[in-house]
Amino acid sequence: MRKNRKTSIKKERIIMITSSALVLAALTMTGVYVKNQSAQVENDGYRLDFSALEESPADKYEEITQNAEPADMEKVAEAALEADPALDNDLDYAPPVEEVGSGVVEIPGLTDGKTVLSQEAGADLAGNTPMADEELAALEEAAAEATAAEAAAEAVAETAEEDSADMAANSQTVEVVKALHFPQNLIRPSAGEVLIPFSMDKSVYFATLDVYKYHPAVVLAAVEGDPVTACADGKVAYGFQNEEIGNGIVLELGDGYQAIYGQLRDMTVTDGGYINAGEVLGFVAAPTKYYSVEGTNIFFQLQKNGVQINPEEYFR
Repeated sequence: MRKNRKTSIKKERIIMITSSALVLAALTMTGVYVKNQSAQVENDGYRLDFSALEESPADKYEEITQNAEPADMEKVAEAALEADPALDNDLDYAPPVEEVGSGVVEIPGLTDGKTVLSQEAGADLAGNTPMADEELAALEEAAAEATAAEAAAEAVAETAEEDSADMAANSQTVEVVKALHFPQNLIRPSAGEVLIPFSMDKSVYFATLDVYKYHPAVVLAAVEGDPVTACADGKVAYGFQNEEIGNGIVLELGDGYQAIYGQLRDMTVTDGGYINAGEVLGFVAAPTKYYSVEGTNIFFQLQKNGVQINPEEYFR
């Protein structure tokens, strides 16, 4: 029993050793075969013979890149760099453009100085399209127009701002309007006697002119230089000058009433101004030639809506 078991073990060992020897032999033959085949492979346009690079890698680089697949380019580059490190500058450097359109480019490793390029070439290196002179002129004109438009807009804005400021200032200046009402009682402009009375229903005598005629006002004796006061609150409509009654003033009294003064000088009021009853309008002037016989006087006339009224009926 033991003898049979030992025999079986020996057989198994022999088989294992034999199998191992066969496997080793097969592997050895396979390696030899593969090596021989690799040495005999011909260049079919897709495989590269790197041994050729050892002779002149710089000269063969351009020829290799024309036939090689993109996947093999990395291997080619690595091999070329190992053979000639100076190719590093040629393969990896991206030539800069100093300024688009300047036409001057400096390429380290390829040029000793500066290579002068045309405007089109410089534009191509920068990735831009060359621009024609007409296009440049059009752009410059558009830029000038834009600048002019901006300046005009600023001027308009400044003008609008000034106008707004003026409007604001004007809005703060409010014209004072005083309500006027005829008082029915008037201050007598002079305490002197009546030289020529109001008369619209019959004619009266004018001594200087030596005539009889209708008279729409009253002429009161006065002393030259005496102050003449307003008969009531009023607004100065306007001043005037008349050959017959000299310098005068028209005073608005309200409710359609107007008082007209004549034979004045040195007026103290202005057109459009307001005056209170009893304030000085001006001073008595020397009489005109139409009243030389009557002497120094004040001419005073009262109207309502243009109709002549006897002022003596309203004096206090």
